[in-house]
Amino acid sequence: PSHVGTSKDFIKEYYETYFLFNTGRRNFYQTQQFCYNNGMRVATTRSRKHFEWLNKILKEIDQLEWWVGAERIENSLDYHWVANGLRVKKYFWMWHQPDHKINEKCLMFHADNDDYEWMDIPCGNYYSAICELHESST
Repeated sequence: PSHVGTSKDFIKEYYETYFLFNTGRRNFYQTQQFCYNNGMRVATTRSRKHFEWLNKILKEIDQLEWWVGAERIENSLDYHWVANGLRVKKYFWMWHQPDHKINEKCLMFHADNDDYEWMDIPCGNYYSAICELHESST
């Protein structure tokens, strides 16, 4: 089903990967724990097609800000996916982002006009969670 549990939880499938969209607000590290407690991990973005799919779902849910599972490596301008340590290769940044402010080390989706784009932001801010689970992991 596309809607499970409370009005805050949405489950969607994308090419054998399940995504949990939870509108509860928590910081990046609490989001990681929330996803882990649900047998999942914070979501990644693998391609432009996948990014566009996520954008469509986020518009349907109509929540402005969401965590994505990437962090900036200390003393670097590169972002890496927390789930696998790989460097983030595709960038879908909001205008003038990332701006690499010293305390902005986490990646989030932010609604800008009609689309969601990435921003670097402090990890202690509170946003909604996108978790993922690959079907092969179950």
